[in-house]
Parts: sequence; C-alpha cells; structure tokens
Amino acid sequence: MDVNTYAGLAVALFCLAVAFVLFWFVRGIDSNANSIRTNLVASLFVAYAAFIAGIDRTDPSVQVVNILKTVKFFSFSWYSNEYMDTL
Repeated sequence: MDVNTYAGLAVALFCLAVAFVLFWFVRGIDSNANSIRTNLVASLFVAYAAFIAGIDRTDPSVQVVNILKTVKFFSFSWYSNEYMDTL
C-alpha cells in the first residue's frame, strides 16, 4: 500500500487513542452517551488496527476472514450497546 494510507491510518489511530483517553478519564461528563462514545472510539480503534495488521496479508484467505470477523464483531458490539441504551 501507499505511504499515504499508512500515514492516514496512523493519524486516525492517534486521534482515536486521544479521544478514548479523554472520554475514559474525564468523569465529569459521565453519562450513557459518553459510554457509547467511548465504546465507539474503542471499536473503531480495534477495527483500524485490525485493518493495518491485515492490509498486506491477502494471500492466505483464512487470515483475511479472521480480520473481517474481528472488524464485524467490534462494530456489532458497538451497535448493540447503542441499541440497549435507547431501550
């Protein structure tokens, strides 16, 4: 992949890590919406990290399927958490 792809993903991961730290350690805004945002940031961080880990590993299809399952699981877990909050 191009250097721009890795640089963009690195910036995105850094910003997500900063956002996670802010949401996690600032307890003055403790609410359900803050919890949902924290989980969203964590899910996106794991999804981007899994994408970086598997971006060049398309040869064995088992690894690609495992990366996709990981991304799908974390995105589903965030949507489930948001749904349960709205009930």
